[in-house]
Amino acid sequence: MLVKIRLGDKDRERFDCAEWLPVDPLSVSIREAILLQKGVEVDGGVIAFDSPAAWRLALNGHPLIGEDGEPVTVEAVVDGETTKRIVKVANYDAEMVLVWLALKRAGTKVALGDVDYDSDDLDWSVQVESEDAGELGKDPSTPETTSS
Repeated sequence: MLVKIRLGDKDRERFDCAEWLPVDPLSVSIREAILLQKGVEVDGGVIAFDSPAAWRLALNGHPLIGEDGEPVTVEAVVDGETTKRIVKVANYDAEMVLVWLALKRAGTKVALGDVDYDSDDLDWSVQVESEDAGELGKDPSTPETTSS
């Protein structure tokens, strides 16, 4: 699996990084896993995940719940057929870890607690090698998956 992220222009300039940054969310070092488990303070809150698997699961976001208590859905055309998709809301903690890992893999030295970027300007795409790998994060080509 390969995720490519694209920070906004100002953030790319500030981090002095390429337009698209590849990162493999299935490749997390033991040091990174320990950091995720211990957690990092960010503006009075803590970003922490029990394991890399829990972080990857959080990248999927969570369903947006409507006034009726049910998940909000949108119609989407997939392979020529109309289907309903659940609208998801991003988990910004998980998104921030993804950006940190992508920057780190690209050679930018920044502590997880110091990562900051314009989330509205962030794009990412997911390339899955097998059909059974499941959904991970948001893909700009399928807007029904996750909204920031």
